[in-house]
Amino acid sequence: MRRTIYTPKTSDVIKVEYDDQLQCILVAWKKLDSDEMRACCLAQYEAQETYGAKYTIIDLSQAEGAVKPEDQEWFDTVHYPGVAGATTAQTIITILPKGTMAGISVKRYRRLGEKYGIAMYECMDMAVALEIIKGKL
Repeated sequence: MRRTIYTPKTSDVIKVEYDDQLQCILVAWKKLDSDEMRACCLAQYEAQETYGAKYTIIDLSQAEGAVKPEDQEWFDTVHYPGVAGATTAQTIITILPKGTMAGISVKRYRRLGEKYGIAMYECMDMAVALEIIKGKL
């Protein structure tokens, strides 16, 4: 069963769901410079704790923009240390964006996640992301 975990009330820039069968949080971003960045990440974190998710797939295939500097700092000092230390999900799969700016953000966060011992994967579409999970089940 798939359940919606988070959607902003003011825009359609993101959607966060949890899939029971895959034991996975599914995130779809449209704008990386959204004011919803931290709220979305906190919703993911809470879902990991609530449901015991083993995986997170972040779909950036339609994403535009780049993460704001203040959100980059928050990722560095709060988000990734929290994900690494207190949740069950230690595998993050990112479906790569088409845009150059968004792609630069992905590379930075892959290195940061790996620094904290999180298995970080990148792929081009959801089918490959699901194959990565199936290989790990």
